[in-house]
Amino acid sequence: MLFTCLERGHLAPFSGFPALTTMLEGDRADLVDAQAVASVGGQTYGVVSHFSTYGLLYNERLLAAAGIAKPPATPPEFLNAATKLTKAPDQYGYGTRHSMNENGGW
Repeated sequence: MLFTCLERGHLAPFSGFPALTTMLEGDRADLVDAQAVASVGGQTYGVVSHFSTYGLLYNERLLAAAGIAKPPATPPEFLNAATKLTKAPDQYGYGTRHSMNENGGW
């Protein structure tokens, strides 16, 4: 919602809160910089309180059997691999969980 609210002029930068700005924009070289998404044009407009990292899980055997030499690295490669791997209704080349509480399929 950050970008929608920002575009509509509903947000103000944290520049009036120097201690908070320093904390949010400090040295985090050892972390994934999730907070950077809330900074636009050098101004911080939000605080990232939750961040979920998803990774690509793949089956090397299935990729090899489909003639795919390495895991997809771009959206077109991903779509191509998913299409090649789909043999519905028994096998699908792509699956996802839509929210953190949908763990039954994992």
